[in-house]
Amino acid sequence: MFSENKHTLILISVNQGYTETVLKTARSLGARGGTILRARWSGVKALETYHGISLQTEKETIAVIVPNDLRNRIMDAVTEKHGLKTEAQAIVCSMKVDHFTPI
Repeated sequence: MFSENKHTLILISVNQGYTETVLKTARSLGARGGTILRARWSGVKALETYHGISLQTEKETIAVIVPNDLRNRIMDAVTEKHGLKTEAQAIVCSMKVDHFTPI
């Protein structure tokens, strides 16, 4: 079955305590909300050595589904305002959504 990819899942890993600030940035660019998941880094030492940045082990992951045309603006803004060199230390990635059923 062929399905047009009209939506993108954006995953944002962020230090605890910065979730609402990061979501506010995404909402200001058109996101309607997100799902927050508690997370923990694995392999932190390798990341710290490679990037030279001290990373908090306990994280929160924000999952946001947005129309494709909003993806780049949201990802760029989150990276610029809350990226690795900030206290939030956000890391952002996205993937295509094959099927999405809005509420």
